[in-house]
Amino acid sequence: MHITPAQAWDNFPHADRPTEPIDPDQMWAKIAKGYHLAYGSDTHAGDVVDRADKALSEVAASDRAHGHDNASTQQDQHHAAPSTVAHVTHEVNPVWAIPHELWINKSGVVRILGHGLYVGSRFKNRKLYSNVTDDNHAEFFTDHDGEKLFSFPLPITLLERPPGGQININHVEGMWHRRPPALKPNLSNPRPSRRKTPH
Repeated sequence: MHITPAQAWDNFPHADRPTEPIDPDQMWAKIAKGYHLAYGSDTHAGDVVDRADKALSEVAASDRAHGHDNASTQQDQHHAAPSTVAHVTHEVNPVWAIPHELWINKSGVVRILGHGLYVGSRFKNRKLYSNVTDDNHAEFFTDHDGEKLFSFPLPITLLERPPGGQININHVEGMWHRRPPALKPNLSNPRPSRRKTPH
C-alpha cells in the first residue's frame, strides 16, 4: 500500500487488549495455521514451533530484553520513534536501488548504496527489511522482531569519511539507531598489512 508504519497505525483499527492470559497452546496453533496458509500444507507444525521458539529466544537474548535499546545519537525527531515493519511489495526500491532484504555480516556491517555501514556486532548475521518513506527516509527493520533498527535520510551524507572500508553509522548525517554502536577508531583505520617485514 506504500504507506509508512506510522500512517498504518493512525488509519487502521487496533485490536482490543487481552483481558485474560494467553494460552500458549492456542498461540502455537494460530502460528501453525498462519504458516500453513502462507507456505502450504508441506509445512509441519513441529517446524513452526521450532522456528517460533528460536525467534522468541533471540528476542529474549537480545539487548532489548534489558531495556537499553532506546538510546540514540543524532536523532531526527520525526523518525526517532521505533516502529514496526510494514509489508513492502518491491524487491528493490525503484528510486534508490535499496534491496528489500539485506544481511548484516559477521562483522556487524551491512552494505547500502555502496557504503559498508557498521551497525554493531550485537546485530551480526541478522536479516533486515528495508523501507523508503515518501519523504526519502530509509528505514531498516530486524527480521526476528520486526522493529526498526536504524534509519537515515537519503541520499546518504557522511559527516566524516574514515580512511578504512567500514563507516560507523554514527558518521551518517541525520541517522537514528535503536542502540548505536560505539565509535572505535580501530574500525575506521585501514587494515594492517599481513606481509612480513624483512629483518
